[in-house]
Amino acid sequence: MGDAIANIPELLQGLTGVEVYGTAFAILLLCGLGLPIPEDVILVTVGYATYLALPGTHITLSLGLGMAGVLLGDSIAWTLGHRFGIPVTRRWPFRLMLGPARLVAAREHMHRHRRYILFAARFMPGLRVVVFFTAGLLGVRYTYFLLLDGLAAMLSVPALVVSSWYFGAELDRVIRTARQAENALVVAIVVIVIYVLARAWLRRRKLRAEEAEMAAKAAALDAEAASSVDTPGHVG
Repeated sequence: MGDAIANIPELLQGLTGVEVYGTAFAILLLCGLGLPIPEDVILVTVGYATYLALPGTHITLSLGLGMAGVLLGDSIAWTLGHRFGIPVTRRWPFRLMLGPARLVAAREHMHRHRRYILFAARFMPGLRVVVFFTAGLLGVRYTYFLLLDGLAAMLSVPALVVSSWYFGAELDRVIRTARQAENALVVAIVVIVIYVLARAWLRRRKLRAEEAEMAAKAAALDAEAASSVDTPGHVG
């Protein structure tokens, strides 16, 4: 990512806002098909183009394009899972990202913790397409998916676009800060997921213990009842 960021000023020389916006939007859509380009680079580029005041750029347009491109790209992954399902995973490039073991694991976790996973996936580039495809495959409602993905995008997209526009003169610093924030967020998400999984495991363990205790009490009552039936009565 560092090399790509360093080349942004050179890449933007002589371009217009229409060219930057068109290219950025197309790449964001392709990211929904698994294109291995970090969305962060594209969003930073759009923000930096606004800082340079390239013809036709404006911060409002940059934010709108970033949000639209990100959400539509994510929606492509969801739609592929929803419309085509498993057969798509046998085709390139999805067979590289959605191997059988990875898909089974994603499906299991999606059933249990879809709310947290759909929100957190936006901050995990390596898993994003897998998670959104699996959400469509498992029949997660599009409105529910879009709500959680949109809430996450409202944090990440403006942070990258606005910071690279407002602090364009310190682009390297913006990238370092964004990396640190992203790493901290990933750590926080991992901690939350571990907490949720541990809590669910403890709850299931407690439930099984209560069921075992109830079964033991029922068995004791049955044994006591059988013993009272077998014991002869006293004759006065």
